[in-house]
Amino acid sequence: MISVIIPVYNTEKYLMRCLESVARQTYKDFECIVVDDGSDDSSLTLAKSIESKDKRFRVYTKKNGGVSSARNYGIEKARGEYLYFMDSDDELFDDTLSVLINKMTDGVDLVIGGMVWYDEKGDVIYSTKGDVEMTTTPKEAMDIVASPSKYYRTMGMPWMNLFKRTIIMESFLRFGEHLSILEDLPFLVSYICKCKGSISFTTIPIYKYYCIRPGSLMTERYRTFRINSLDELYGRIEVLEQARHFGQSRKMVNQSKIAVYAKYKELILYVKQYGHKEKCKELKKLLVSCLTPQDLFVLKCRDVIKTIYNASSIGGWID
Repeated sequence: MISVIIPVYNTEKYLMRCLESVARQTYKDFECIVVDDGSDDSSLTLAKSIESKDKRFRVYTKKNGGVSSARNYGIEKARGEYLYFMDSDDELFDDTLSVLINKMTDGVDLVIGGMVWYDEKGDVIYSTKGDVEMTTTPKEAMDIVASPSKYYRTMGMPWMNLFKRTIIMESFLRFGEHLSILEDLPFLVSYICKCKGSISFTTIPIYKYYCIRPGSLMTERYRTFRINSLDELYGRIEVLEQARHFGQSRKMVNQSKIAVYAKYKELILYVKQYGHKEKCKELKKLLVSCLTPQDLFVLKCRDVIKTIYNASSIGGWID
């Protein structure tokens, strides 16, 4: 059985579309755990209405604690052998669970699928092309997650993945409740680190993602730039630490170093703009705690080379 876990917070406008897409699944052996995270609109009432009609749906309510808290609550309530997470303002294809479970063959510990991005009008912005099928080692999977552009626009979102519940429970994996953004990538990287079997990739679209709109989960996360950017820096550092501990994917380590350094520079520009000298010191201390002097030297040289290359490519570099 697959446990579909859906955190809900004030998404009354889109919730029934989301839940009905789960109810329509061609794969019938699932339970849907809806966790209302303290909504103050009609989301809970709507979720209860579908629960009363379909015994596969179970609705819980809790004090507001954020999307990670709600997902973690759902993990504790799940009874399925496999876990699938989705957001309450998005939608599944009718065969999403079928596609995922068919890829979860013997020896496979994780399935990663494709997506379609829609704008608010329902027009397609981006879609993975459903012609890539491969099974990899955890090391190879980590390399793909580190640099996914050959197959995917981006990776890390939990709704791309079908997880094994036993690995999550036995490894005590949970989403980082201390992070307001990028809580999903550290979770995925941690999970891959624990996999002993294979990772199955497919670019067949399994998820309908609706891009940023007022009141959406992503909009709320990006509402406060400073706080969320700092959380993203912490999240990137967590991924770097996990990749180093994993030790097999040099690509993930290097990409994580670049991401940490880039986010640090972005934050430094922000705090300098407002004259927060003490915050600059704190950020620098955080940076040197995870990057060696050699790392910093290489990253600074990389920036210089990029600057020269960019100047040359637009005619601004003179021999």
